[in-house]
Amino acid sequence: MRRYLSELQRNPLPIYSAGLEAEDPYVWAATITGPPETPYEGDNFNLRIFFPPQFPWNPPNMHFRTPIFHPNVSDRGNIIHPLLMSDTWCIATSVAQMLMTLA
Repeated sequence: MRRYLSELQRNPLPIYSAGLEAEDPYVWAATITGPPETPYEGDNFNLRIFFPPQFPWNPPNMHFRTPIFHPNVSDRGNIIHPLLMSDTWCIATSVAQMLMTLA
């Protein structure tokens, strides 16, 4: 997990950030900045990422902590996206790719 974190921090983009939430390397906190020229522009959205012990063979569970109205986000903040589903998950997907897709 530390390798994934250092990879993400070596190539940061201003649209997202992520890091360990506490000392548990399988629980991360992330922030996505609302893209320009969208209804979300200028807002910051906080997420929590739970990585299963079988990561990268199984996808992480990601959910928004910040309330957001979007058809791919449940009222509890759970994200429903093919990129994060077990049957369509690809082990080559990086954390950066996941965050960029959500942004």
